[in-house]
Order: sequence, then structure tokens, then C-alpha cells
Amino acid sequence: MKQRIHSYLLEQGIDIDENLVKDAAQVLAILLQQADISAINRQNIWQQNEIHLSSMLPENCEETLCRLFAAVDTVKTHILADSLSIFILKNQEIMRISHAGLPTVVKLPVNDDTANQHLAVRVALSAWFNRIPQTDEWITSGELSSQCYPECKQIWALPICTDTGAVLGVLYGEHAITQNINDEQFAWTLGLAIALQETLQLLIDLAT
Repeated sequence: MKQRIHSYLLEQGIDIDENLVKDAAQVLAILLQQADISAINRQNIWQQNEIHLSSMLPENCEETLCRLFAAVDTVKTHILADSLSIFILKNQEIMRISHAGLPTVVKLPVNDDTANQHLAVRVALSAWFNRIPQTDEWITSGELSSQCYPECKQIWALPICTDTGAVLGVLYGEHAITQNINDEQFAWTLGLAIALQETLQLLIDLAT
């Protein structure tokens, strides 16, 4: 885990205390493997991410999806986000497989056109972390779609990658522009992006 964190931060050009990220990643890795999901409504988890999941993932993935939600909900609470989503990259599309908070897009094709509409697609294509402090400025300049971003937000997206740098998915968050993200909060998002590698690879391998 320590080497994976070091490599990820180096590749993404992110300057942060690696111990902060390690502490968060270790907690989240345990949640992804052992979280108590007895109180989570599995039907709601399936429905909130739309019916497309039923055509992509087998039913025995429900426990994994519930643990993904537990991890996402935990991080959303720590970072005070308006919304937090995990997207999986499969067949040149990103599909939302876990989400907490205000509604966001569920499914988008990954190409140059949609990269000019939504930040998560841009990161899926580039494999580079990106943060936009105010979406209104980018909408005005035509670099983001007003349909994807009807309200002024600050947004960010982190690639979820294999050890060789291939993109498995994207961790995507939205905050009110008044919310300042400190290093401890940022470490939780980085920890989740790194801890998600094995789970997303498993789901991609199981996807039909």
C-alpha cells in the first residue's frame, strides 16, 4: 500500500503528506472488505445507480456494491462534499456504480466530445487528477456543459488506476464553492481512489 500511494502521488504530481493518505487508505481498504452492510438497503443501492447495473454486473455483486457505498458515504461525510461518485470505465463508457449526496450523471460515453462536457470523462481519458474551483467560469468559456453543471460548484476528479497506470474508473466529487478542502480532507479522497483499485478490477473482470 505504501509503495502504491507513493507511486500514485508522484505520477499525479500531488504534494501531500503520504502518511495522511496511508491512514485514510488503510481505513477504507478495511471498509471495502469488511464493512457491516446489514443496515444498508440493497435494493436502494441498485436503484440509485439506475438499471444499467443489472445488465453489466451479476447479482452476487450486491455485497460489493454495498461496501462501496459504505466507503463513499464515509468519505463524503469526512470531506463535507455535496456529492461523491465512483464511476467504472468499461467499453468506452463511464458508469456510476456508487454514489452519495445530490444527484449527478449516471452514464456517459468516453470521447473527446463528452470530455468537453464533464470532468469525470476528461479524467478517464487523460488519467490525470483535475480540479476546477468554480464551474461557472468553465461553463462560460465553453469548457464544461451547462447541462451537466446547472449550478455553480467546485468539482474534482481522481483517476482510479492499475499499477501500470491503466484507468479503471474515476472518483468524482462536487462541493459548494464556499467549501475549502484542506489536506486531511484531500487525503481521504486520495485514499479512496487508491483503495478502490482492487475492487474496480474485480468488478471489471466480472462485468458482462
